[in-house]
Amino acid sequence: MGCCLTALWVMWVLTPLSIAAQTLNLRIDTSNAARTVALLQTRDTSARRATALLELPATRGLLAHNGQFDPAINATNFVRELTDSAAATDAFGFRRIRRELPAVGQTLRLLTDHLPQLSRRIGQALASYTLRSDPRPITVHLLLGGNSDGFATSDSTFYLELQYFGTDTAGILNIITHEVYHIVQQRHYELSDRVYARLSATDKANYTVVQDLFLEGSATYVANPLPLHGGEYTQFQQKKYARNLRRLDDAFYLLDRLLVRRPDEANEDRAYAIGYGGHWDSPLYFVGFRMCAELERVHGMGTIRQYLSRSPLDFALAYIALYRQHPDVGPRFSVRTERLIRALHRRAARSS
Repeated sequence: MGCCLTALWVMWVLTPLSIAAQTLNLRIDTSNAARTVALLQTRDTSARRATALLELPATRGLLAHNGQFDPAINATNFVRELTDSAAATDAFGFRRIRRELPAVGQTLRLLTDHLPQLSRRIGQALASYTLRSDPRPITVHLLLGGNSDGFATSDSTFYLELQYFGTDTAGILNIITHEVYHIVQQRHYELSDRVYARLSATDKANYTVVQDLFLEGSATYVANPLPLHGGEYTQFQQKKYARNLRRLDDAFYLLDRLLVRRPDEANEDRAYAIGYGGHWDSPLYFVGFRMCAELERVHGMGTIRQYLSRSPLDFALAYIALYRQHPDVGPRFSVRTERLIRALHRRAARSS
């Protein structure tokens, strides 16, 4: 592919992994990013080319996902902001992208020039944390514009907004690893979905909080940026990790407060926003991260992959058992949280 920015599709197939010959089939769609760069480089102010971008899968996914959280992320603003550098709104961040266009173009070239090396590194990062090979493709849409660095929308698709990364290929590699692991999780989590569907409103709220300890915590653990030598985005993530890991006692306390006892307290969306939302610095990601780290420190690498196909309550109970057997493991859940998790596990087992 060289450094051609107009290429629409690149097949990226990971090399066979060392554990059980697991493989992942990744496809990278560069159409949105490449055509956006080309449009901005030519300073084309006509709406025709910008409107054509609305038909691309990457653009449709961007509008559908980010528009849920910000009504200004819409097709009208997309076309206006992309074609008018003086637009009153800047919901998609094109002002910044215009300023940093050389770095964005360089990032695209780096990605297309070094796919085999990046593939091997992602394969190595995920090898110990998957249960089985899966030939179904996973599509990575590289795009420009929006308000999130990366997001998955199904068990086969995720999106990466390149303007957040500059030329930090280590950061790009890390976020791809994180999002691919979310897709791996979705492909294994049939049992968890069945259990959830049969629970009461109160139990569903608590089950969701505990489930995300595993889902977000394990993805955060598998794609750990702390050992990396990267650029600005990697350093941003490293500071976030360090900040949250310093206040784990508070995060465990917050977990206890978010678990509810009565139906009138059940509010899954609010609990998720507080525990896992970026506005609150995602503190519960790091509760799950520590749980994974301690389980693997004691039981060995690959320990947490067994919970892909089990109830997340088993993951929480395993951590409780771990710190009861090993006094050096911590932080610990409160007695209230332990009792609630055990009771929820009993009810979930009856409903499964």
